Amino acid sequence: LRTNGHRKIAQYRAYADGTDEELGHGTHVAAIIAGNRAPDGIFEEAGVANGIAPASKIAFLDISSTVGKLNPPSDNEVLSTGRVSTNSRSPIAHIHSMSWGSKNVFYYNNQARMFDNFMYANDDFLAVVAAGNEGQGDKATSVGAPGNSKNVLSVGASHAFGDDLEPGQLGPSYLASFSSRGPTTDGRIAPDVVAPGKYILSAAARPNNPGACDPLNGDIPQAGENMEGLYSQAGSSMSAPLVAGAAALVRQYFEEGWHGDGTKDSGSYLNPSGALVKATIINGAQADIRGVDNGSKRTTTVRPYDNNAGFG
Repeated sequence: LRTNGHRKIAQYRAYADGTDEELGHGTHVAAIIAGNRAPDGIFEEAGVANGIAPASKIAFLDISSTVGKLNPPSDNEVLSTGRVSTNSRSPIAHIHSMSWGSKNVFYYNNQARMFDNFMYANDDFLAVVAAGNEGQGDKATSVGAPGNSKNVLSVGASHAFGDDLEPGQLGPSYLASFSSRGPTTDGRIAPDVVAPGKYILSAAARPNNPGACDPLNGDIPQAGENMEGLYSQAGSSMSAPLVAGAAALVRQYFEEGWHGDGTKDSGSYLNPSGALVKATIINGAQADIRGVDNGSKRTTTVRPYDNNAGFG
C-alpha cells in the first residue's frame, strides 16, 4: 500500500497480519523516529513523546503476528521496503531502522552479508540496526547479526536521563548492562555508537483504542510502565530508532544545503551516501560513557573507543 496523502505513512506492507498487538513493539519504535502528536489524526501539536524526526514519514513492514512471533520475508524484501513501489519511480526510503535480528548468532552470517551487499548496491541507503540485549555480565562478542555487518550502523544502549530513569539508575553517562558488546568475531569494533535505551517513552499500540494519545491530565508513565497512548520501554530496540531519527536529520542537512554556512540553501544540494550519513553520526559521537551500570552488583570501567560503547 502506497499512501501519498497520509500524515505519517508513506508505505505499509502487511506481510505478517496487518495489525499490532497491545503495547506492540513496532508502534513504539516507529514513533521514536517519527512520532508527532495529533489527537484528531490531522493537526499536529507538541507532545511529551514526539519523535527525533517528527516531520518524517514511515515505510513500514509488518513482520510480527499479534502474539509477537516474528515472520519476516527474505532479507532483500525487508530492505526493499520503501525502495520499490509500483506508484513511485524513485526510492521513498533512504534509512532503514531495524529493532530485531538473529538471536544468539554472533558470527558474520549470510544475513549480515546480504545487508552489506544491499548497501553496497544502493549507495544512498543506510541500515541502522540494534546491537542486541545479550551483553549482561559484560559478555564480549555478543552483537548479533545483522548488527555485526560491516556497512550498517550498529547501536547499543546507554541509560536515558530525567523522568526516563528508574530509581537507582546512574544516568546517561553509563551503559545499560544488557547492551551487547564487541568485538565482532573478525575483530571489528562493535557497536558503532550507543544511544539512550533504558528507558524511552514513546507511543503505545492500542488496537482497541485507535487515536490514544498523551493523557489529558498531563501525567506520564514512569519508567517501564504505560498509560493511555504512552509506553516506556528499555532495550537496544529503542536506541536504534533514536539514531535512525538522527540519521534522517543528517540526511536532511545535506539535502537542503545546510552545510554551507549553517543556513538552509547555503550549500549545494546533495544526495548523501549512506556511508556519509554513517560517518557523520560516528564523527559526532561523544566518548563520554564512564562505565557499565550493573545495578547493585558493580560498575564496569569503559574506555573511549572500546567494544562496550564503540565511538560513543
